Amino acid sequence: MILAQLDAVGLLLTQAFFIQLDSLIDASKQTVTILDVEPNRSIAVEDRISLQDIRNANNYYPGFFLRVAIRDYSEAMRSPRSAAFYCYRAIESLRQFFEQMLLIDDRNFAWKIFREHIPINEEDTRKVGELAKADRHGEPFAITGDARFFCIRIACAAIVYFVEIISASLADGIKVNKPI
Repeated sequence: MILAQLDAVGLLLTQAFFIQLDSLIDASKQTVTILDVEPNRSIAVEDRISLQDIRNANNYYPGFFLRVAIRDYSEAMRSPRSAAFYCYRAIESLRQFFEQMLLIDDRNFAWKIFREHIPINEEDTRKVGELAKADRHGEPFAITGDARFFCIRIACAAIVYFVEIISASLADGIKVNKPI
């Protein structure tokens, strides 16, 4: 749960955080564990969502898909080589929400519904998928810094739109399934 909160704060600040144990706690010597935080290149979320919005969305059925998406987004920020893979998986997790909630058997139709609600350009989503393809299949590949940043920007935008949709639904009194 602590990592989920750290990942949520990282999404809001558009930075990846990780916890690295630098030393061990030794009561006899009164040493304390030092936590290291390393920010990455910033992307503006522009105060569109808050930590409370993320927490509220996490309390309902969409929270499962949101937590997976944010975890993968954070991993993309921490893993330059596999950024496209984790970004595409984050986007796919959000698509899964629509597929599961609407009981859609057709993946293409699920993508269509996803795009109707998450205003991400289809070409951009496909580009992230193409950039992720070699990593997904265990093939050798290289990714440029610009391509990595592109993938992270698209995944971040998808997550922000998703949280906005869930927040608007909750504000309108629509409970997205039951609290978990």
